[in-house]
Amino acid sequence: MRETEKHLLVGLGNPGEKYKNTRHNVGFKAIDFFANQYGLAFRESVRFRGSLAQGCIQDKQVILLKPMTFMNVSGESIKSCVEYFSIPQEKILIVCDDVSIALGKMRMRMKGSSGGHNGLKSVLASLATEEFARLRIGVDFPQLEEDLSDYVLGHFTKEQQKTIEEMLPFVVLVLNEWTAKGIAPSMQLAHSYPDCKNDK
Repeated sequence: MRETEKHLLVGLGNPGEKYKNTRHNVGFKAIDFFANQYGLAFRESVRFRGSLAQGCIQDKQVILLKPMTFMNVSGESIKSCVEYFSIPQEKILIVCDDVSIALGKMRMRMKGSSGGHNGLKSVLASLATEEFARLRIGVDFPQLEEDLSDYVLGHFTKEQQKTIEEMLPFVVLVLNEWTAKGIAPSMQLAHSYPDCKNDK
């Protein structure tokens, strides 16, 4: 019998209550929501320096990871998980925030640079490749006079938080699409949001 394929879904963020609803923790929020939809429970892993959850979804073995190393060294946690489970790079998907994308939109790519995102910089350095998928969730643009670090570590307003919450069920659909069908269909699906909300 063929071994079930392993897929690694990683949410980027910073650990601790202080950062819970900050813009930089959208990746954590998305992965938490995904886990809740399937009744998957996270457990702390010393080996991977993160929180790990596992389950079988659509006949695929899915591993969820939230690095607890803080954003700037997220790649170290991810690398240890990739090596332990022998996950090929085409089965790795990183979910993170993006200040170059408007709030309420998301973009998916199959490879590329960090775009200035410190978490992605760490992943690129640790995995020594750009060849992994990433789902970038827009958190809007900081004001010209606003410090970028202060902005991403700042909290959403109630209205912005509502927009993010409304996106999460669709994020689950995108992650399912990637797990089941791969990068091309999931890219198309991700880029259809939010226009698809009006489709009947």
